[in-house]
Amino acid sequence: YVRAVDVWVGVCQIFVFLAIVEYAVVSYLSRWRHMKKVPKATSSDSANEANSSDAQAHPNSTITKQHSGRYYAEKIERFARVAYPLAFLIFVVIYVIVYYIFRI
Repeated sequence: YVRAVDVWVGVCQIFVFLAIVEYAVVSYLSRWRHMKKVPKATSSDSANEANSSDAQAHPNSTITKQHSGRYYAEKIERFARVAYPLAFLIFVVIYVIVYYIFRI
């Protein structure tokens, strides 16, 4: 049979595991860089420099704006700062209500 302490410890272990997974994902994404699409050059290096300066002068040409992994890591981190404590608070409230009603 399942006791109240078993439920508490199991859910706490799940929260710790999810926090470690979140840390690993954020750490990986913060180091990840997106490659930008640039037009292919067919001539020498000076033409490459000219193409890159033209691309900077006309940002809407062939370069697409992409976010780095750090952008996504920060979004996940902001979400987790609110979601984890809120989810744990909801669990505690439900746990206490069920414990006092059913006396598991």
